[in-house]
Amino acid sequence: MVGGCAWDSFALPHLLPDEPDVLVSARCPGCGRALAWAVSREAAPAGVAGWLTRTGQQSGYLMDLATLWRLARGWYSGRLDRGHVRRDPGQARQYFRGAGLHGAFWGL
Repeated sequence: MVGGCAWDSFALPHLLPDEPDVLVSARCPGCGRALAWAVSREAAPAGVAGWLTRTGQQSGYLMDLATLWRLARGWYSGRLDRGHVRRDPGQARQYFRGAGLHGAFWGL
């Protein structure tokens, strides 16, 4: 399964309680290499490192897979429930801090 972005993809196992894990696949935008991770509700998958060095790309905002997993784990909690209400910006920033995010991109 693939979500709209890594964040969405890593949220899938938390939204699909009947599935023990989901396969998240993508293609590296730098080299085109296929990437895949088995993502579960229990823990983040092992990380992928070194593509900046191999491709000569400049680093932007970097998030390790464990932080991505923490971000996705509860972000969509209740989203499939009738009457779900989205977080307001203050609640979102609090959630981002709790997931270990930082910087202007996240409003922190």
